Amino acid sequence: MRNNSGSIMFYKTTRHICELQQALEKLSEQEFLDRYGRNKPDKQSSTIIYSCLSGRRSKQALEITKQLGYQNVKSFSGGWSEWEKKSTAEPQ
Repeated sequence: MRNNSGSIMFYKTTRHICELQQALEKLSEQEFLDRYGRNKPDKQSSTIIYSCLSGRRSKQALEITKQLGYQNVKSFSGGWSEWEKKSTAEPQ
């Protein structure tokens, strides 16, 4: 059963941009599940959110995934560095 509430693919799961494209484009649903331990995202109904340290690689992943026809793809543009900076900032 596919979880249509969303899917977050971490770079830990797909370590390289070239592996990401191959995984989404070439692997069957069963091959994807066997390799990554999660269901392959659905192009129409899954939400995919990419993140990385600075946001650069997640932006590349976003572009590749959209080119492959995935509809609801997002990237945390500032990456984990921005999130950490904002989360530890003193309240104003």
